[in-house]
Amino acid sequence: LDCASFAQLPAKEDARRYLHLPGSAHLLGLECRLVPEKGCADGIRLLAHLPQDYHLLICGTGPMEQDLRQRAAAAGLDGRVHFLGSLDTVQSVYAAMDELLFLSKTETFGLVIAEAMASGVPVAGIASEGGYADPACPLVTDENARLLRLHAPLGRWDEVPDSLLQELALAVITLRERPEERAAMAKRAQCWVSQRFDIRGKVDELSE
Repeated sequence: LDCASFAQLPAKEDARRYLHLPGSAHLLGLECRLVPEKGCADGIRLLAHLPQDYHLLICGTGPMEQDLRQRAAAAGLDGRVHFLGSLDTVQSVYAAMDELLFLSKTETFGLVIAEAMASGVPVAGIASEGGYADPACPLVTDENARLLRLHAPLGRWDEVPDSLLQELALAVITLRERPEERAAMAKRAQCWVSQRFDIRGKVDELSE
């Protein structure tokens, strides 16, 4: 990851104005392809467990977009779910969000997690199968993100259990209510990804 490209983000107010997002909402962000295994439908379900000032931004395109729009409307949440489509650069998206929401059923490295961490954005969500938790070189640890454990693996079409979404909603609210703890976690994550996954450090390792 080129961490330097995420070090200087636009101000949150400017980013939200540019993306036509509500300035006063608490924004959870999903940045992914809109396919079942990314968990966007679970993100909409999660929103139903959160107070009215919580909104969800979804950045990306894919075959599920129309279905997701219909789900949001059917749940009465369409005014709180914002579809950004595909963007050439994502720095403004990370600048606009308050937390990155990670709900993928399976993932390899988890580039969006690394980008959010490099941007200083806290990461919350569900811990599923993926290389981002590789014991030898983990991207995510208990100290730098809030990912709740699944009791059993999920298939690409499976929904996250409602009880776990309620637990995640509480975790997200608690993060917001503890700004010092939230900021410290985000700072640990930013240092972690910079020290272990920055492209400059990897080039130096390979050239030794």
